[in-house]
Parts: sequence; C-alpha cells; structure tokens
Amino acid sequence: MRPVTLTTEFAERMEVTYSCDSDHSFVRTFAADAAVPTTWDCPHCGKMGSTNSVPETEGAKITGKSHWEMVLERRSMDELKHMFTDRLKEVRHS
Repeated sequence: MRPVTLTTEFAERMEVTYSCDSDHSFVRTFAADAAVPTTWDCPHCGKMGSTNSVPETEGAKITGKSHWEMVLERRSMDELKHMFTDRLKEVRHS
C-alpha cells in the first residue's frame, strides 16, 4: 500500500484587532481578501468593539439586497405565481 500525501493550500489570512469602550482587546482572523467589518461585538462584555486597521477595498462592497429582491431580479411575478401554484399542487397531492 502506497502512502497518501495530502497537500492543502490555505488561504492567506490577516488578523484584525478590535477594542471596546471597556478597554477589552480581541483579535479576529479573516481571509486576506475578505471584506472586514470595522466593528465587532466584544466577546467579554458585549459592547461594540471597533478597529482602525481595516484596509480600504473597492471590490468588497455588500449590495444589501434581500433574498426576495434577488429572486425578483431573476424571475417575473407571473413566473413566481406559476411556480408556486405548481409546487402547491404537488404538495397537496402527495
């Protein structure tokens, strides 16, 4: 039996230090290309901690769209009504 060699390449990471008003400091690890939040809940007291070490990235903007808004971008209301009716029939007859 031959030995199996597994090679795993981990994503590049960065550590971001946050601090809250109660002088608690804590570190969170993110992928190097992740959109890092400027605030995070303190694990010690629950207050909002903040950081100034978040790099500015243009590509990591969150759209803020809900699931429903994204569905409406892909389907018309007529399509959704038809799909809903078909699925409802399937459920009722099973």
